[in-house]
Amino acid sequence: MWRTIQAIAGPRWTPIIQAQTLGRGAAADEEKIRSYEPPAEDHIVLFNAPTRWNWNLDLRKYNFIVNTRDPRDMVCNKYFWEFTHPMPGDTPEKMEARAEKARQEGIDAHVLSRPKFRAYGVLERVLKEAPPQNCTFIGYALYCLHFDDAVAKIAAMFGTDVARLPPGLRKRVEAERVENLADNKRWIGQRWAGSDTMPGRHRHELQPATIAALTQRYAHELAFLRSIDDPRVAEYYD
Repeated sequence: MWRTIQAIAGPRWTPIIQAQTLGRGAAADEEKIRSYEPPAEDHIVLFNAPTRWNWNLDLRKYNFIVNTRDPRDMVCNKYFWEFTHPMPGDTPEKMEARAEKARQEGIDAHVLSRPKFRAYGVLERVLKEAPPQNCTFIGYALYCLHFDDAVAKIAAMFGTDVARLPPGLRKRVEAERVENLADNKRWIGQRWAGSDTMPGRHRHELQPATIAALTQRYAHELAFLRSIDDPRVAEYYD
């Protein structure tokens, strides 16, 4: 979605990947992120450290595209990332030790042992406190299953539509359609195993008892996502 947003925004907008720009891992880096105030004009910011949100921001100055997915799918992702996704400060030995621990646990025990995600509460609060006209929610399910509608919502945030984009930018957008990802060398699945392209992966990866436990753990978050997302994909949060 970040690449899609950049293509729709075009060259006039300067992209910033916040956590990457400010550093990640060290306590000093975390404080820089918590106090960061993005430029209010001519920039698009990927805020990929939501638990370190700066609550002193004037939310009226910004427009927000909020994106997330079902937390039960997220924990499945986290399991598979243990095998291939380098973490900040990892040595090859540390990475292999993490992978071996996850392998020994198995996916069900692993996901149940993970701490509860905190980012959903931040996203919910931002959506409640920012002016409604400044926000649009585009969940993973909508992006995968109704790509054209998701792209139309992004384009509307920039006061345009896809038909008005130059051919080169339309081609860049089309490359991010799920059906085209197999040929997209920038898709994360080309580098790291375990990437998926559809919502509801927990239904295929986890045992029923594990799903029930996660559904109870994330009952509030699932209700929030069901209420904010497109009705056509609401069933994925059941």
